[in-house]
Amino acid sequence: TRARTSTSASTSASTKKLTYGERMELEKILDVISVAEARVSTLEARLLDPQIYAKDPEGAKRLQAELGEAQAEVVRLTARWEDLEARR
Repeated sequence: TRARTSTSASTSASTKKLTYGERMELEKILDVISVAEARVSTLEARLLDPQIYAKDPEGAKRLQAELGEAQAEVVRLTARWEDLEARR
């Protein structure tokens, strides 16, 4: 019975209508995703330059960490967009 209750609670949460704030977020989120994707592309391009590894290996490590964070942000934003779209 307990599992059934939590299942129906999660089902009702996923079918809940969007709030006004979520509708506003949905209107802007594709632009935010585009900016995040551009950041990933910029970091990838910087890491393609072999000179960075020779001249500034620590800087290259920092850029790699930034790239990982930027990629994770794109994934997070995309998942949020998918959730909002599904509930629209």
